[in-house]
Amino acid sequence: MKYAYVVSGSIGKVYHTGQGYTTPDGTRYPSNIWRNKEWLGDNNLYEIIPATRHDTTFYMNGAPALVWDSKSSTVKQTITREDRSVEDIKATLKNSTFQGMIGSLVDTQWHLDRKASQASYSIPDDVAAYRRGIYEKYDSYIASIDAASDLDKLKALMIQTDLAGNVTGSLWDWGRFEDFVLAEEEVA
Repeated sequence: MKYAYVVSGSIGKVYHTGQGYTTPDGTRYPSNIWRNKEWLGDNNLYEIIPATRHDTTFYMNGAPALVWDSKSSTVKQTITREDRSVEDIKATLKNSTFQGMIGSLVDTQWHLDRKASQASYSIPDDVAAYRRGIYEKYDSYIASIDAASDLDKLKALMIQTDLAGNVTGSLWDWGRFEDFVLAEEEVA
C-alpha cells in the first residue's frame, strides 16, 4: 500500500507501508505507523487509491499520475489511455488465437509425430476429429477478427453471449477433446 504526503493540495513524497516514516521536522516512526489511520490523516498522509490499468489489448496506458481530491480527502492515481490502431489490435488477437490453437493441439501432436516416423501407425478417429475441430475454430476466429472493422467490434469478439445475453465464453474457448468427439459422432 502507498501513501502520499499532501500539503495545501500539493502532493509531496510517496511512502510505502513497509518502510518507516520520517516527518518533515525529522521525527522518525516505525513501519507499523501506517496502521494508525487517525494519525496519518492528522499528519497529512493519505492512502493512494490505485487506478485500474486499461486493457492493453485495446489501449496503450499512459504514465500514472497522482491527483488530490479535496472533497473526499483522498489521493487517486489516474492513468491516461490511447486507443491502439485496429490493425495493431488485429495482429495481437491473431497471434493470441494462433498461440491458443497451438496450445490446444499440443497434447495430440505426438500422434502426428508417430505417424511421420512409423508409416503403419493410424491416427485415431477421435484425435483426427479433435484436430479438425480446432483448425475449423481457428479459421472461424481469424475470419471474425478480419471482419471486425473498429474497436467496438473487436471488443465484442472477446465476450461471446447467447440469445438471452448470458455470457457463454470468449473468443478463445477452444473446447474440450470430448466435445469435438461427441460432435463428430452426432454428425456421423
